[in-house]
Amino acid sequence: MSECGFLKYPLPFNHMMSLYISNGQLQKLPGILQELKKNTSPDIVTYNLWLIACNSQNDIITAEKIILELKKRKVDPDWVTFSLLTSLYLKNSRHKDASLSVKEMEKRVSKKVRVAYSSIISLYTSLGKKEYVDRIWKKMKSTFRKLNDAEYNCMISSMIKLNELKEAENIYTEWESVSITGDSRVPNLILAAYINKNEMKMAENFFEKRMVEKGIVPSYTSWELLTYGYVHEKEMDKVLECFKKAIGVLNKCW
Repeated sequence: MSECGFLKYPLPFNHMMSLYISNGQLQKLPGILQELKKNTSPDIVTYNLWLIACNSQNDIITAEKIILELKKRKVDPDWVTFSLLTSLYLKNSRHKDASLSVKEMEKRVSKKVRVAYSSIISLYTSLGKKEYVDRIWKKMKSTFRKLNDAEYNCMISSMIKLNELKEAENIYTEWESVSITGDSRVPNLILAAYINKNEMKMAENFFEKRMVEKGIVPSYTSWELLTYGYVHEKEMDKVLECFKKAIGVLNKCW
């Protein structure tokens, strides 16, 4: 690589860092970074990969040093940088710092990086800021012509985490009216919420009226959730019935 002049650029070093992170060989990163800095300058991808390693080790001290170095070298951070930093602050219960960080992330989000919006919703949810979650959701709906299943999944999950089950159902109703996928992963969120609240009658009604009767094919997870709920209710006949249905779904996959 040296003879071809590749080491004049951070790309090959970034690939090596990514490989070592994927394989859990984080101890090799300092050597790669040292070699990189001998030959060229780190770019934003380098710093983001380094922050990913910090997240996996919960190393907030190094992460903050990375941000200082990044600024000193006049490398512009992107939304990924602040997403990673926010996650690390949340892990360490530094909510004030997390709030400041996610605001910086939001400044760097545009229509071109659609996936970032869901990430912001998840982070504001972790901070317990429902009004911010609602604001980003409204912005998404005005920015994009149609929202996809993953985005509805994210928002419904956020409402459930914020103990807003009724609102989660309202968003689910909206999803029903616009989605043609019939992806059971979306209703499974509502089903799980009722079961976790020990509201089996509500879970049964949702399963029958909002899933089965509307043509959504229950997945293995759907039956597994019901099995768990009936075990808690000690309704063993229904436990066995749902368990058999779950096994049946698995058999169809083979």
